[in-house]
Amino acid sequence: MVIIGELKKEFQRRGGILKTAELNELGLSSRQIKKLLDAGVITKVKRGFYELTDYVSREEAIIGYFHKRLYFSKVHCYIMAIQIVYRWRGK
Repeated sequence: MVIIGELKKEFQRRGGILKTAELNELGLSSRQIKKLLDAGVITKVKRGFYELTDYVSREEAIIGYFHKRLYFSKVHCYIMAIQIVYRWRGK
């Protein structure tokens, strides 16, 4: 199984969010992923997407994901960040 330190590095390298398939590529089975969820090491963001618990904020992870993985322009990331912070603060 992947060491937690390696897992943290991989989450950081890939923008804070990993897909199930990417966790499988790291050698984690679905049972191991479930154990990490139950232990609170990772958190399910939505179906098939996970973030490392207490490692990066959800907003940073979402912005990092869109910027690094979906190749949005910086303007789109900035607009999305404003929307996330606006909703997060409950305005």
